[in-house]
Amino acid sequence: MSPEYAGPLPSSIPLPGLSQEPVQLAGAWVGGRDPGVWLGSVTGQSNLCGIAFLVHGSEVSWAKGERAASNECGVSLHLGWHDRDAGDVSVRFAIGGGGVRWSTRLTYRPDVPEARNLITGAVLHLFDVPGSEPLACHALFLRGEETKVGRNGLWHVRPPYSASLPAPLDRVLTYGRSGSLDTEALLGAATRPSAGAVES
Repeated sequence: MSPEYAGPLPSSIPLPGLSQEPVQLAGAWVGGRDPGVWLGSVTGQSNLCGIAFLVHGSEVSWAKGERAASNECGVSLHLGWHDRDAGDVSVRFAIGGGGVRWSTRLTYRPDVPEARNLITGAVLHLFDVPGSEPLACHALFLRGEETKVGRNGLWHVRPPYSASLPAPLDRVLTYGRSGSLDTEALLGAATRPSAGAVES
């Protein structure tokens, strides 16, 4: 996690009940477009899926990616001009194909490292988009065996792993495809005691 990060959320929010397995993030800015597109992926030993969280002010937009089908989960950050002269950009941050959008007046292109060691089972800060409204990109990666795919094709964390999840992330991880949260509510998940524990 970025030691210089000073955003509204902790750089890491471990979630009780979910496994913490080492994974590796790698990627780079691609093409000659300005402000740019960053494409990468997270790889691990298990099949992976994930959720993108985009923090903007007092709100957090989130979206689930596709079901866990391999040990690689895509990560991308797309910056496109709304108004080049004014510096207004559209921001799309995606994990596993599921993305969230917002806009800001870009100060400078984000500094995104080419490689980082991460873990599953925690909401992690990945990078920031500096601008008139600073945006923070966070992600949660999960092992596929801790999830189940419903008849609608949407995955969710299955029992007994879901029993320990703190609110409001328990709802995010067991229902729905995308939505929004209050930043303070998500911050509370970092300190709120869990309801139970998974036996090993």
